[in-house]
Amino acid sequence: MFTKIVFLHFGKFRSKEYSSIFEDYLDRIKHYTKVELKEMKVERDEPEFFNKIKDKIIIALKGTTVLAFSERGKLPSSVEFSNFIENGSGVLSVVVGSSWGLPDFVETKANYLLSVGRLTLPHEAVRVLSAIL
Repeated sequence: MFTKIVFLHFGKFRSKEYSSIFEDYLDRIKHYTKVELKEMKVERDEPEFFNKIKDKIIIALKGTTVLAFSERGKLPSSVEFSNFIENGSGVLSVVVGSSWGLPDFVETKANYLLSVGRLTLPHEAVRVLSAIL
């Protein structure tokens, strides 16, 4: 199992309710492994802006196993996903894109692309799901 899970978010939660649920699940994860939340400041939620902070993002992901949420990702069963988590080692970085999506360079760097299905969900809801899974 991973020795640490780092959740990399772009910006802060806007919804107090989503934030509260996310924090509740982080507390649950802490019983099993170390957890860290990195919230990168996003001045503008536009694809061009993410190219400006590309180096910071790459540094934050360096030396970790990257799990990124993407519509182009896998749709594993619960058992398959559990095996990925159980067999992992080192640090797992969990990345959820912003409201416009995930930067291409993060998808390229990802070791595991995970989809939550063909539905379009608010990115804050996917952040919460990332902690539940």
